[in-house]
Amino acid sequence: SHAKPPLTKFFLVVTAFGSLEAIVLLGVVVAALLAWRRMWTLLVTWLAAVAGSALLDRLLKEFFHRPRPHFAHPLLVETSYSFPSGHAMESFVAYGMLVYFAVLALRTWEARVGVVCGAALLVLLIGFSRMYLGVHYFSDVIAGYAAGGVWLSALITGAETIRRSKTHGNKPRTRTSYSGLRK
Repeated sequence: SHAKPPLTKFFLVVTAFGSLEAIVLLGVVVAALLAWRRMWTLLVTWLAAVAGSALLDRLLKEFFHRPRPHFAHPLLVETSYSFPSGHAMESFVAYGMLVYFAVLALRTWEARVGVVCGAALLVLLIGFSRMYLGVHYFSDVIAGYAAGGVWLSALITGAETIRRSKTHGNKPRTRTSYSGLRK
């Protein structure tokens, strides 16, 4: 009842950045770039991130079977279960993984902070868009972020363990960047 047409249009655009189509397109483009640069560890991590978050979303939705909010005049209609928000989870993982790649490649802390803040804002707006459009409850979005955060943390931990063991071998441990990302 409080929806305004310009705001609705804005959130329809924002929510598209977390859609299955957008994440798949992003997944293919990033995978092709990583394969072209022969960054195999990051490629495998990226594929696990994108595919794994979609699978995790499906499994959790089937486990909880939570119906979506119902409105007499919905702004958007979705047919799958509500809990957790797949848009929130998959955008958290995909854009979070891109932030990880950017942090490895960027040299200045200002650039790193900018990338982190920009991605965080986008992911928060995607989650809010799902509630504004009436297709998720607040708890669905928070659960999507939580599940995505666990998955993203596990992937980054694995990638960092492999990357550091390859980078350092028997040398003393120091902070290094992924130089292949700066080509």
